[in-house]
Amino acid sequence: MAALSVLSVLVLSVVFFQGDGVSLHVAADDAPPTSPEASTRIGQPGEWSLGHGYSRQGDHIHFKGERIDQAGRETLKKFQRGLGRRIILANDVDAATFVALSEEYTKDKNKVYFKWISPGRFWVVEIPDADPATFAVMDFSLAKDAKRVWRTDVPIKGADAATAQVVNPGWVWRDRRNVYYQFTRLDGADPETFRHLEQGFYRDARHVYWCTTRLKDSDVNTFRTFGNDAPYAADAQHVWSGETRLANFDAGSFRLLHNHVFTDKNGAYVSTRALPIVGADAATLQKVTELAAGGWGFVLFRDAERLYIFDPHYAEVYTLIRTQDSVEITKPVWFGEASGPVQHAATVAAIWKNGTLSEPQITMQPKFKNQPKPTYEVEKLRRLTDAIREAMALDNKNPTAGTDKEGKPLPQQVDK
Repeated sequence: MAALSVLSVLVLSVVFFQGDGVSLHVAADDAPPTSPEASTRIGQPGEWSLGHGYSRQGDHIHFKGERIDQAGRETLKKFQRGLGRRIILANDVDAATFVALSEEYTKDKNKVYFKWISPGRFWVVEIPDADPATFAVMDFSLAKDAKRVWRTDVPIKGADAATAQVVNPGWVWRDRRNVYYQFTRLDGADPETFRHLEQGFYRDARHVYWCTTRLKDSDVNTFRTFGNDAPYAADAQHVWSGETRLANFDAGSFRLLHNHVFTDKNGAYVSTRALPIVGADAATLQKVTELAAGGWGFVLFRDAERLYIFDPHYAEVYTLIRTQDSVEITKPVWFGEASGPVQHAATVAAIWKNGTLSEPQITMQPKFKNQPKPTYEVEKLRRLTDAIREAMALDNKNPTAGTDKEGKPLPQQVDK
């Protein structure tokens, strides 16, 4: 088998964050107009801010220095092909009545406009049939008038404008009949009881959802989440990573300590692949602090016997083992395919002594001795030098921080 380091998988899956694959929205300044009389200064020289990056210059409207009725003309055909439909650039804009409702949505007395944007270019397009008199923004690229709901410049067929409301800004909204995840209608979801939990998890009276996926066999009455920074959840019987149900976990004892570090009564694990943390005692493992060293976001953990450093960039944990006059830093290297099981293929290790980190060494497991060494692990471990120094300084100041005077574990710090 041609081994593929699980590193390449983890880099893509360290954090499950929701992303809008339809709108090309980029955040912009929400500054209000600089002059309350700006709307009356048609035909006069000078530039008057209208907010959200728009300005009035004479009889024309500009967005960040470009006229909205001219910008994007040279690339319009290519952009239309990408959208798969025809769009109409803003024209005959009535500057006297032009209002910037948000960066995305604007209007004048005659028309409503939506701005598509991508790096280095934008297109302000007309929204056909939108009613300027009743048009209002609900969310980033979600709006409604008296009759319709609009996602970008597209009307949502069958949506009820009178009852449309946002459930989770940027992602989910509902009306009296349906729940929508952006453009996607969630069939069978109950709009009356539908609500956002945390991260990409949602629920109604009967079901739990990860984004648009209904979680099969989930128990809505015992379902619990662990904060907006991590895509984990558990109910009475199961543990979930996003829409994936993790096998062989004890749901009742599941604890999320930080980001992608978690435990149950049987062990301690890291990453969405639930890789075991070597040597960790699940019963006493706890988060100590987030380390400032290097600005990499490293996090220090400890149990009754050892220290551990979590590298959030790769979703991996290094084990620190004290000896008489030094500290050994080790981490397993896992090989596997993009999905499916992984195997412990190698170990990277170094020695910390007298404030200096030795050159990291890679030892291959017997089964993988003929495979190329994952030499990239050397530089990854070197990155921890300042974090190890900080961790050692903290531990030297308070070496028994993980236990009380009788050796019992202190209450554990768990991220919520």
